[in-house]
Amino acid sequence: MGTSYTTIDCMKMTCTKDGISGMSFDNDNPCGISFRCLRDEKQPRQREWTLTHQVLYWELLEQWQCVNQVPLSLRDRLCSNVMRDARITELANFPRAHHDIFLEQIGLCGIWGYKDFNKPEWLQKILEWQEPSGCYASSESYKCFDAPAPTNHVRVKRSEKLLSDGCLSHETGVALLALAANVRFEAEKEYEINKEKRSSMLFMK
Repeated sequence: MGTSYTTIDCMKMTCTKDGISGMSFDNDNPCGISFRCLRDEKQPRQREWTLTHQVLYWELLEQWQCVNQVPLSLRDRLCSNVMRDARITELANFPRAHHDIFLEQIGLCGIWGYKDFNKPEWLQKILEWQEPSGCYASSESYKCFDAPAPTNHVRVKRSEKLLSDGCLSHETGVALLALAANVRFEAEKEYEINKEKRSSMLFMK
């Protein structure tokens, strides 16, 4: 069946001609994406960090112009599952250890344009978690859970970097992404409101 790669492995391989099995470079595959990466990053029924990293991988492929566009069916499936995970976190009353992944979920699928992630109550939570300095600093260990109540199964994720001021680099970064996605949605809503107002005024004239 072949070796499975992590999303980080696949990101490192992209655009590097290092002779890895299954990698080819041509007009249809300008970045030399391994077929194993394409297989693994499309795997269904993934959850939590594995799932959000799948979304990140495809978003980067688009940004790097390795693919013209990620198929809508794949985007919908990935972010539908991300929404499922985000709602589980909400039902569990937003455990502090899950702030990081929740912010990543909102940021990644929000940037892809999924408006369901633009919830006023979620935005309020994001702002509540912000430290007075403006950064984010949740420190509890992440725990994976399948139901609203956490289980004892601990899942290891990427290491976090603690900055000199006590802020967490990754959590602050994904929080900024989540906030940026919400700003975009709010700006779009404001634009549509103003557009309707202008149309109404022209009609009245």
